[in-house]
Amino acid sequence: MTARLELSAAELRRVCDPASLGFRTTADLPELREVLGQPRAVAALAFGASITGQGFNLFALGQPGSGKTTLIREYLEHRAESQPPPPDLCYVYNFEDARQPLALHLPAGHALQFQQDVEAFIAELKTEIPKAFESEEYGQHRSNVLQAMEDQRREILTHIESQAAEAGLRLLK
Repeated sequence: MTARLELSAAELRRVCDPASLGFRTTADLPELREVLGQPRAVAALAFGASITGQGFNLFALGQPGSGKTTLIREYLEHRAESQPPPPDLCYVYNFEDARQPLALHLPAGHALQFQQDVEAFIAELKTEIPKAFESEEYGQHRSNVLQAMEDQRREILTHIESQAAEAGLRLLK
């Protein structure tokens, strides 16, 4: 029969001297920038993030709550600090195909100014377009166009009446 080894309570507990750790609290430690125990995941992320061609994306697969989103976000934020800022993308209406908005690439940080400029331009158009239709110049141009249309209508009608008369017909108005 095997002899039972009995341990005392003191023998079951491992004691660590806090003075041997070299810091008072974990707040004194430098921020850990690497992921522990995931070298393949970090290498794959670094490789995927290094591909700059269009149409390439990162895809992470893993258990919910495993830290993959945090890992990717922190890695990309750290990587972005050393990269030039990407251009601003502004999508505008495509008058040729309403289902396909146009993407404008603006220098980083210029999208907000572009939006404000467009809004100011629209506000100005809302006041200036009605003024243009009320101007004397527009009124004169409109009268000239209407007069030309009336002259053309009369000319066509006169031509039709003369052709009708030649055929022995008469137009009644």
